[in-house]
Amino acid sequence: MKKLTLIAIAATIVAFGVQGQGLVNFVNSSAAGTKISVNSAIGGGATGLTPAVAGSFYYALFYSQTLSTVNGSGASIIPTLAGNGTYVWSDPVDWHFAGNGGPYTVNGTPFTSSGYATNVATAGRISGGAPDAVGGVAAGGSAYFTVVGWSSNMGATWGAVQTLLSGGSLLPNMYLGESAVSPLLGTGDNFLAITPAIIQTSGSIPGWTLGLVNVTLIPEPTTMALAGLAGLSLLLFRRRK
Repeated sequence: MKKLTLIAIAATIVAFGVQGQGLVNFVNSSAAGTKISVNSAIGGGATGLTPAVAGSFYYALFYSQTLSTVNGSGASIIPTLAGNGTYVWSDPVDWHFAGNGGPYTVNGTPFTSSGYATNVATAGRISGGAPDAVGGVAAGGSAYFTVVGWSSNMGATWGAVQTLLSGGSLLPNMYLGESAVSPLLGTGDNFLAITPAIIQTSGSIPGWTLGLVNVTLIPEPTTMALAGLAGLSLLLFRRRK
């Protein structure tokens, strides 16, 4: 009887592993190599960690079961003087937002995986809650992961960031960046497989830099008119002298 009970429990676990969703922890640690940095010049290297102001940055998690590169590259993206980069959402066929799907049940509790994280009141740290379900990846299955991060003044969703990059009103002090692609990672299944953290010092995604977005400031019409009036006044003043 005891043997039959154990077999039944094992069968239940296996069934969950086949039918459930893969689980990951969308959070980094206190280790220096996992923290997120910013720069102070477009295209420049990291100059410090993201500020310890909770909710001032957002992060979106994407996964692929087939590709280990984004647009042919596995490296991180930092905006440069030449452009802001081509981000993971440009390939919706191979790369998928982890927030799609749900609700899911973990330990008997239903929840919807948002696919988002935000920074906390500790420099360089982020948290999206744990665990996050990766819709489309079977429990205990494997996938490649990458994360896009941006400052909250660009919007609360990656769709808002897309809109800005495709012709919206970019402003100073906007930050954006995408992590390198992780190695092939196994997901958790809430029973047998440990739920991995996506951002670690080794074995997944290390910390990366969010860069200032390339912005060309164009004076508003009012500002240009005032500048013109100032110039005209200066010419009239010189003539009178």
